[in-house]
Amino acid sequence: MRHTASPAYAARRRCQICSNARPMNSDLPTRTGKARSSRLVDLLCGVLFVVLAGAILALSDQPTTAGSILAALVVGGLGVEAIFSATRGKRSLLARVGPLP
Repeated sequence: MRHTASPAYAARRRCQICSNARPMNSDLPTRTGKARSSRLVDLLCGVLFVVLAGAILALSDQPTTAGSILAALVVGGLGVEAIFSATRGKRSLLARVGPLP
């Protein structure tokens, strides 16, 4: 009976040509370095947006309080979402927007 190669089995497979102890394709670049730096940038942008939301509220004038609260909620919400996305390892809404003109 022939063993069907599942993804977990393929990940554990060893190089049979040179009988190395390391997994096949281990010399290929991994995505973890990029993912970590991307998560760090998302985390820092999220913190920046939360700080900006606080600055919007702190520097708002009395007549424009409703607009300032709305702007602070939007900016702060994007910041908090970016922080949660960075901790979960997923792309944030800010990262999904793409390059802006």
